[in-house]
Amino acid sequence: MKTMSSNRETAQKYIEFQCYPNRFVISKAVETNEDIRKALRSMPEDAVGFRFFMSSEMRKDDYGRTAGNRIYNSGWFYIDGHVMTLDEIRKQMPNKRILIANIEDNAWQRVVFTRKNTVCPFWERDMVVENPLRQIYRI
Repeated sequence: MKTMSSNRETAQKYIEFQCYPNRFVISKAVETNEDIRKALRSMPEDAVGFRFFMSSEMRKDDYGRTAGNRIYNSGWFYIDGHVMTLDEIRKQMPNKRILIANIEDNAWQRVVFTRKNTVCPFWERDMVVENPLRQIYRI
């Protein structure tokens, strides 16, 4: 049986894109900074965020979706998003009762409004970043 450290040594790194409204796209394996740049250049136009993960084995399921044994997930990098706490939403958007109720019911402390105006939970490891394509093409 492989240990966690041996799994990490044989694992490949990937980028997963979160797309609007609720679709996930996984890149080819990325090993170098140039691989990451290439993956970000091919980012779907409707992507609102991305994260990195490691997997020791990836495969297509019967529906053509990529699946595998994930060893590590980074936080989400939300592109041009805006983070708000529940208190800020209550003060600035008091008429958004359904949104407020959903955030309360899910016990989320913070949410991010994405560049497509969807709302996602915003966890401690998540970040808001400038659109990476603007950074890549500045180089």
